[in-house]
Amino acid sequence: MPAQIKRQVSYIPTNDSIINPQDTTNLGNAIARILPNKNQDNFIISPTYERFFNSIRVQLNDIVSRGFPTLTLNPDFNWARDGITPVTQADGDNVAFNEQWYVNGAAGNTYTITPTAYPNNSTNTPTGSKYFINVAISDLVNTLTLYNVNYNSDFNSAQQIQNQKIVFSSYIKNNTNDAIALQFGVQLEDLTTFSSKIVNLLPGFNFVAMPPIDIPDYSALSLPGNAFAQLQLKFIPNSVTSANVDISYIKAEISSLATNLTVNHIEQKVLIDGLNS
Repeated sequence: MPAQIKRQVSYIPTNDSIINPQDTTNLGNAIARILPNKNQDNFIISPTYERFFNSIRVQLNDIVSRGFPTLTLNPDFNWARDGITPVTQADGDNVAFNEQWYVNGAAGNTYTITPTAYPNNSTNTPTGSKYFINVAISDLVNTLTLYNVNYNSDFNSAQQIQNQKIVFSSYIKNNTNDAIALQFGVQLEDLTTFSSKIVNLLPGFNFVAMPPIDIPDYSALSLPGNAFAQLQLKFIPNSVTSANVDISYIKAEISSLATNLTVNHIEQKVLIDGLNS
């Protein structure tokens, strides 16, 4: 029988922990914390179990690197069928500013939302998209909501996401010197809303990975059979009444933690063409 080795035990992060999926070693390292630590002497693990946990770490790192599917269609704004014409509060509510992306909150607010081409040879294109979204708000009085709905598939149907955990993540640059209050959420057709905590977006580039939102069983709600859910990013009024951000992508996934966003742009175009055919 192989000799047993004394090892240190630590705990894997809880659901309230924020793990950056762009750092694909984090999840594996969380598992690895139950692996050898020769400076401790309070736990016993055999070499067989050590190899087993190492294999789990490798496989989990691979999952996080590839990422779980995103519920948002056109998550990185690569497809701009209507061009890059800016949208303002004068255009009203529920107006598309990019393919499958809409804005709500024209009343009382002053803003311009512009699909913007990345500069040639830009190093800030995490998914290889052609465009990012610039949101310039000069007067934020009421909540301003950007939302995504895919009416062509079950990606974000109301039935699919009930009893699930939904995790939002986003790569955003804050172009101001002030923290900007953001909130992510899921809204059903009857306006029932499940929201994340409010996060303060610091100046500069930010990777935002939110703790999961628990979506309950809402079978008792009066929803149509083909009900869909809005996947939302909200700008929340606080002491700062202006904002200017560049959004590279917004991902929502059924998961307990955020994973990397991998986008097949050809596949996305097929789905979008199906909506417009």
